[in-house]
Amino acid sequence: MGTAFLDDTKPGRAFGRIYRIGMTQFREIQAMEGNAYQKKLLLGMVDGLPVYSFASPERGKVVNAPSGQYLDVILKGLKETWTGYDPLVLEFYLYGRRGVLNEDDWQVLRFLRNSEHGVSLGEMAESLECPAFTRIKYSVKKLISYGMVKQDGRSVAARTAWNAREAVYYTSKEKRTVVDLLLLGVR
Repeated sequence: MGTAFLDDTKPGRAFGRIYRIGMTQFREIQAMEGNAYQKKLLLGMVDGLPVYSFASPERGKVVNAPSGQYLDVILKGLKETWTGYDPLVLEFYLYGRRGVLNEDDWQVLRFLRNSEHGVSLGEMAESLECPAFTRIKYSVKKLISYGMVKQDGRSVAARTAWNAREAVYYTSKEKRTVVDLLLLGVR
């Protein structure tokens, strides 16, 4: 799926994590990652040692959404490293990055958040400006993997398949605050 690259063409700061390794280990990791990480960046110095990162020379050409599992790993690392920050700030930062959510995802989140009750996939497909039911299903599946959307318990108890037109969804209570912040702050 998608990867997380540091965009070295933009000013500002990025959350990250550094590890103390030798240049041989650095080159081994870079080789394991393949062609995607061939650009080597010097980010600065820490304790008199250079801090390097990988980047993609192809940055920005193709943007694929990362899996929920990959985002969980990144988020866990951010929370372990940046303990002085509210975890909600780190989630907002991560989920708000370019390529994580596409326009269909934003529409689904906005629609679900503005609905008083759970909404079926069929209702979403009919109400949203999305031309294909399969795109709605893809967005819902991705948002489930991000923990932002859940299938309604009654829909699950009725053994309704996650991708059936009758499957009912809502924004998960655990992620509702970050969803609200994203909807207010990013789009």
